[in-house]
Amino acid sequence: MEGFIYSLILGAISVLAFIAYRHHTAFSKIGPLLYLISVITYSGMLFWNLAITIAGARAQLAVGYQEAEKIRQAIDGLQIPFGVLFIAFFLWMGYLTVLWFLPDILHLDHGDTANDKH
Repeated sequence: MEGFIYSLILGAISVLAFIAYRHHTAFSKIGPLLYLISVITYSGMLFWNLAITIAGARAQLAVGYQEAEKIRQAIDGLQIPFGVLFIAFFLWMGYLTVLWFLPDILHLDHGDTANDKH
């Protein structure tokens, strides 16, 4: 299952790069939407971690000491590691920024390269 998810991610990255290179005017229209979706998704993951932490802290207060360790293990299993989340988000945003400025980086004209006649 993990391999399938990684394949989907790699496919999405490749398609975005293709669109940004061949159809950069189209990418300039969907770019802001991708930024917005990314920020909303990142915020949702942060709120998920916060909710799990708060729920776990309250559950630990409600049960005895022996049950608290089981709750801590459950919390660790449900949370998304913050370091991974932070690094992945900023790498993704950096990638989108590079794609956004790809025409300037590669000195492409403002038309689509798919429609150019070489």
